[in-house]
Amino acid sequence: MSISTKGINQKLESVLKRNLANDEYQNIRCYERCIVDKAVRLVLLTPKHLVITDNPPKNILYCYSLVDCVSVLLLQTIPEFLKDGESIPCQHIEVELLSDSSTSFVLKKSGSQSSFLGSSDDSSPNSSLSKSQTTSGLSVKHGNLKGALSKSLDEASARSIQKIQLPSVQRETTKVSLFPLTDSSFFYTLLNSTVLNCQIHYTLTSGFTPQSTKPRKHKHSATEVQLYQQLSTEFQGQTSLESLFLLTKELYTATRTRPHVKAFFWKDEGLVNKILRRLKSYLQTTSKDNNRADELELSIELLSCLTVMMRESEHLPQRVQILSCNRNENFKLLVECCTTYPVIPDRLAGSIEVDSLVGEVFDNMGSLLFEIFLLTTKHPRFEAQLTPVLLCQLLESKLQSSKKVIGSIVERTLSEITRSVSPKLTVKIFQTFFILEAVSRNSGTIWEFITDRFTEDIRYYCSSPESRITRYCPLQKITIEKIKCVLSELSRTSPYRTKP
Repeated sequence: MSISTKGINQKLESVLKRNLANDEYQNIRCYERCIVDKAVRLVLLTPKHLVITDNPPKNILYCYSLVDCVSVLLLQTIPEFLKDGESIPCQHIEVELLSDSSTSFVLKKSGSQSSFLGSSDDSSPNSSLSKSQTTSGLSVKHGNLKGALSKSLDEASARSIQKIQLPSVQRETTKVSLFPLTDSSFFYTLLNSTVLNCQIHYTLTSGFTPQSTKPRKHKHSATEVQLYQQLSTEFQGQTSLESLFLLTKELYTATRTRPHVKAFFWKDEGLVNKILRRLKSYLQTTSKDNNRADELELSIELLSCLTVMMRESEHLPQRVQILSCNRNENFKLLVECCTTYPVIPDRLAGSIEVDSLVGEVFDNMGSLLFEIFLLTTKHPRFEAQLTPVLLCQLLESKLQSSKKVIGSIVERTLSEITRSVSPKLTVKIFQTFFILEAVSRNSGTIWEFITDRFTEDIRYYCSSPESRITRYCPLQKITIEKIKCVLSELSRTSPYRTKP
């Protein structure tokens, strides 16, 4: 089973501190003992990289960029060398990566020198990369290893962003086989989800200059915990819209800059429940004492905050505990927040400002609903109590509202497809079609509504999905696959009609 870094032995912790940049080290998702190259290794997962060390840990052997991951498969086959002698219960995970990736490199030691290489020698016993990879040519003294690795990761990430925009060329891939030493490991599901989140991030940032590469120290100091507790207490006791907006914005900003704040949040059942109840209240009712536009702006901020808390938090077991406690009370509230159609007073009907805010509400509902579907579909064992069937049952329990919200999400996505292609729109298309595919498999009632209302529009606008997606971005392939899956399901369940 994948284990939090809190339980990592001191040797491994020392190696990671010495070799990884602070932002990578502070955000390690988990580690797993695996057989790699017929030897037991330690495999670690960070938000951007798959890292392999020797065992016992002394050096980092391989570091692969997740943005260059083509596929992650859980295979049923076990190699012959594991069948000999005593049977070892294990899984077989096959990771396919671009073999010419400048962010995939091998760390080798030679005397007192260390090098980052894009390919390894034929004589190296640890080689798992194809011979087509090229040397990156970065050499550092052992004493400066940490800074050099940090620089290498950041420069490689920058080059990866630039490569996304280059003309398409046929690029070779290489496959890395990992064999976790237990058949009940969650490493496969965590790796799958982390790859997806990494590729979403790089798609959104592919058109921009990378941020400063200077590593930031993230320490869980007593002062930081105290500040979080103070913010939580203030939020739960506040009633002023302006104060709630500022506190929510502060929590959102803190989480974006310090991802470990999510660990505080998912241990704070009182704050989670309070945010969900207030969000639901502001969506479905309006007070005469408040400006409706202000209530919608706060709702948007609360939705954004919940989305960032859900994103990349699959490694936190407290998230499941908080959402499933008291007979899934918070999970039910979370789903209701994504399917409560915002109430608009008659006097504000047709207001440009309010209509624009309602559109933002639907966009943020779509992002949060995607995270909820991702939680239930990507982790069937890890999130055993929170399944796609339960999610769709909750959607169907508020059927009319769910139809209106999901219909609005799909309608807004399709209307934007006709405009210029952008990385942000690519992510939105992927999230929308991810939701549609999940609905088609788990909710016949809502899928019937989708087919009746949107079959012709989806076929018309998405018949050539390649032209609707940002080219050369990490999400291109999987987004096209999702669109084709939905088109295939529409063809199976709805007769073909050409849009006039």
